[in-house]
Amino acid sequence: MKSLRNIKILLIILTLNTFVIQAQNDNDLKCNISVVAKTEKNIDNITKKQVLTFLKTFGTECKNNVEFQEYSNEILFKILELKTDLFCQVVNEEMNKIEINQIIQEIGKPINDLHNNEIIKNKISKSKLEENIKVKIINALNLTK
Repeated sequence: MKSLRNIKILLIILTLNTFVIQAQNDNDLKCNISVVAKTEKNIDNITKKQVLTFLKTFGTECKNNVEFQEYSNEILFKILELKTDLFCQVVNEEMNKIEINQIIQEIGKPINDLHNNEIIKNKISKSKLEENIKVKIINALNLTK
């Protein structure tokens, strides 16, 4: 009985350690410009996991990091334009793992005008994205005119 209890305690400790390590890893992603670079490099063959990792880089703590903001904003718009369905799928499935409001704020203030707002809005409006997020993204895109 004592060894069974020890095994249960060990399993609880291991589980808690896994959660702590995952939280630390997610915090290491915030404002991580190397993740943005890797995302850009793989944009043609990007996976759901890579999109999620990229979206995890956005956070309120990045607002004073100009280099990160400019680069991540550019890549965010590339993903929105080229990989809309994948972006929407990740947002729908992983909403609790990303700072969606921060991402929407970034969409509302593009760094450049190289993207096609109308194409992005059309793709977003046709997507299976959760309706309230869809409206927020389209409204943010409307602000960029």
